[in-house]
This record gives sequence, structure tokens and C-alpha cells, in this order.
Amino acid sequence: MSRKRKIIGGILLLLFLCIAGVFIYLKAVIPPGEEWLAYNSGKITADIDRQLEDLDIDTLISEKESLVLEKTLMSFSRQWARGS
Repeated sequence: MSRKRKIIGGILLLLFLCIAGVFIYLKAVIPPGEEWLAYNSGKITADIDRQLEDLDIDTLISEKESLVLEKTLMSFSRQWARGS
């Protein structure tokens, strides 16, 4: 094997080992998906529930329904541009 091939092979092996090391480190540090999403979810849910407890969703829907139903994207765009 030529010296050039040995150098390239060594660099590729070193690069592979670095990438594998980073992957293993991140796998150990970052919690799994559901655990990551569930972190502190009780406090977050309680805060959201507290903010929404006085909201009358049925009244809000009936008041805003006419602003959304049977509208086109262009009409939404015009309303947005007018600021209304």
C-alpha cells in the first residue's frame, strides 16, 4: 500500500472514530424523545391550565367563527395587511 493511501485511510478512520464518539456522547447526554418532551411537563401543563381556566371557549368560537369560515387565503391576506 502506498504512503498516500495509508494517510487517507488513517484520516478516514480518525474521522469515523470522532463521529462515533460524538454520537455516543450525545446518546448518553440527551434523554430519549418522550422523556425529553415530558421534562417538567406537569408544571407546564399546570401553567397552561391556569391561564385558560377563565376562558369561555364556546363563546370565543362563536364570536370568531364568522372571521374564518368561508374565507379564502386572499381575504386572510388582505385582512392581515390591513391589520384587522
